[in-house]
Amino acid sequence: MNAHAATPPPRLSKRVAKAFSFFALLILALGVVAYQFSHTFQQASFPGVVFGTEVEISSRTQGKILRVEVEPNSSVRKGEVLAEVFDEEVSARIKAASDELKDLSRAVERARADPLLETQEFQAREKMTEVQAEIAALEVTLPNLVREIANASATVRIHEDQLKRAEKLFEGGAILITELEGRRLSLGNSRQALDSLRANLEQENLKGDALRKRIASYRQEIEQMKERSRKAITDMEFTLRQARGELDTLLARRSEMLLIAPQDGVVSRVWKSVGEVAAAGEPILNIYTGERLWAEIYPLSRDAGLLRPGDKLQVLLDPGGWVRLPARVQGILPVMQSEPTNSLFGATDSTHAVVLVEFDNLEKAKSTLRKGQKITATLVPHGSPGG
Repeated sequence: MNAHAATPPPRLSKRVAKAFSFFALLILALGVVAYQFSHTFQQASFPGVVFGTEVEISSRTQGKILRVEVEPNSSVRKGEVLAEVFDEEVSARIKAASDELKDLSRAVERARADPLLETQEFQAREKMTEVQAEIAALEVTLPNLVREIANASATVRIHEDQLKRAEKLFEGGAILITELEGRRLSLGNSRQALDSLRANLEQENLKGDALRKRIASYRQEIEQMKERSRKAITDMEFTLRQARGELDTLLARRSEMLLIAPQDGVVSRVWKSVGEVAAAGEPILNIYTGERLWAEIYPLSRDAGLLRPGDKLQVLLDPGGWVRLPARVQGILPVMQSEPTNSLFGATDSTHAVVLVEFDNLEKAKSTLRKGQKITATLVPHGSPGG
């Protein structure tokens, strides 16, 4: 074989060398562009978190979590039961108050239906009936006594007239002394009979007054018995109302331990589990109400200068960046956050700025995002479409 036949012509070698150099330069240029683009993308991309208005649900009293009916990211409606707190002290007091209320209610019913009052009143009325019978008998006797006194008074007057005539006849010698003395004796007897009748009338009147006083006493006794019974029942009913009020107060406290959703929303966080103890006012769960939604992004402190209020952003919801939401820089907070990071050179602290971001289409953002969701925000260069 001719050695010169396998050697490429000098012109062809030069062409291959030029082509190789061209591709090498092209690859270098593409690498530089890719590096610049990657560096620029990294500088203009910032991690962040979605925030939203929340309602904090807590118990007014300390207690153990008895049940939790919801989970994070579950939707709730206004009035829906979220959780229940159990307070042993309140439950014990409710049981004691309930038992006391039952005992008082039974006591009031017994007092209202107590047969003793009826028995005592019946006995007093029986005595009144007996006394009234005596008064009725007196009312028959007294008119007879009055008539007898009237007759006796008339007899006394007759005997007085007879004695006067007898005295005149005796002075004239017409009658003997024995007849005069007889007239005097008859007058004395008639006067004694009249006095006796008058004494009997006075005694019967006194007896009638005493009997009427006994009737008034029995009536007063019956009224006093009724009044004592009414007062006892009234006092018991007052105590019963107090016990019912205390029980209602305790039941109201127990109803406060039933945690109810104050409005529609989404459970964003559950702080306590069943069996844990929650202090009064300590959050048990949070509800995202959807009333307001925004995001915070955290550029490194050296990159914070890339952002200005009003700058346009694209919020990426997935690593591939297929789901994007337009947003704007609302403001840069005058605070810095430190976050430890690990590298080949050891652990270091990275300082981040805090930037507030608001979404251009808030309704779409509310339907797409959830509080606590992690995002990536990229800066839209000025002059680019949509920038």
